[in-house]
Amino acid sequence: MRESPASRLRGGTGDEAPRNLRTIVLSDQRAGEQLFAGGRPRPHTRSVSHGAASEKILIVRLSAMGDVLQTLPAFSELRAARPEAELGWVVERRFAALLEGHPSIDRLFVFERSHGGGIGTNIRALLRLRAELRAWGPTVAVDAQGNLRGALVARLSGAARRVALAPPAAREGSARFANEIVPASDNPREHRGDQARRLFAPLRRSGPSERDSDAVLAAELGVAAELGTAEAAAGPLLPAISDDVREAVTAALDAAGMRGRPFALLIAGTSAFGAFKRWPAAHFGALAQRLRDERGLAVLVSYGPGQESLAREITAASDGAATPAPATGSLMELRAQIEAAALVVGADSGPAVLAGLVGRPTVALFGPKDPAIYRPPGAHTTAVWKGVYCAPCKLRKCDDPICMTLLDPDDAWRGVQRALPRPRETVA
Repeated sequence: MRESPASRLRGGTGDEAPRNLRTIVLSDQRAGEQLFAGGRPRPHTRSVSHGAASEKILIVRLSAMGDVLQTLPAFSELRAARPEAELGWVVERRFAALLEGHPSIDRLFVFERSHGGGIGTNIRALLRLRAELRAWGPTVAVDAQGNLRGALVARLSGAARRVALAPPAAREGSARFANEIVPASDNPREHRGDQARRLFAPLRRSGPSERDSDAVLAAELGVAAELGTAEAAAGPLLPAISDDVREAVTAALDAAGMRGRPFALLIAGTSAFGAFKRWPAAHFGALAQRLRDERGLAVLVSYGPGQESLAREITAASDGAATPAPATGSLMELRAQIEAAALVVGADSGPAVLAGLVGRPTVALFGPKDPAIYRPPGAHTTAVWKGVYCAPCKLRKCDDPICMTLLDPDDAWRGVQRALPRPRETVA
């Protein structure tokens, strides 16, 4: 019979308690000025008169949700450094709502990429995008996507100057399409936000902010570290939520019994592509009980399309502590729901990054990915990671994701204590 990874890790049959495991808790308490107060973005306006010869800079970051969001702090700093430039952004339709109405984006281009319409549909969408980009006429295109698709969009834009990262950050040979290469980092575990800062550095009047290597030390030594990945941003990181959306979400929460009640929001789902990053429903249920009993929080379970059964499974395992959250029909509704929460706990996913970015106390549960690279930004964000022998890994799927199953509710609770501490509370 094949020995399972769990058995190898535990050194036995798989029934014994695991030995020699470290739980690494990374918290971000040194982030810069908070851009969101009371859950709402600060007023921000920009009045710039663009001359005929102003530089037009195109950012190509098409997907995915978390990666688009991780790019925004560096983008905000670029806007502050280059107020006279026109800034454009290309993003896929499914993530466009994150950027629509952004006060620092002069022109948003939407790539109508189809995930089921066939190659002909996508070629036609690419040709339409090419025409729109060339009509705008960018002088610089920055490939923040780092793969062949992003490099092709940058090339088709017609920009004479095309900036990209060197491999291995640039994948699939995408750096060949650029004519200005930003050298690779000396840190193989560079955070995504810092990688974007380095990529944008040639376009700034001053170099990118530097960050120490506390994350690497934490991962190597198994100790808690204070990280600062979202420093000194200069304007709103996200566009404002419309009053209609916020009022609708508030009304739905009130109808669910949340009026005047602080609540924790559990974001249990991930994309289908990253399903093996999900934390077990039983663990979420046990955490919900503890949030109710020890913190007095109501607990809602958020879910996306096709994830209703997962939300029901968690509520069933919670001994009545959790209930399904009101359904959200858009990314902006999800964001408004997140902003209303006292605490957000979720797997390594785009919504967890969104929660950190809008300033919510956030616990991100990591498994196959390295939190030193992917952890959400934010002054009240904590990443919890189990130090199993096979993590981090580059697998697309796993039949025995011990990195998530062995991360238990006690581990997550230590993350809660860091993200949402009580006065004089200490963390073991």
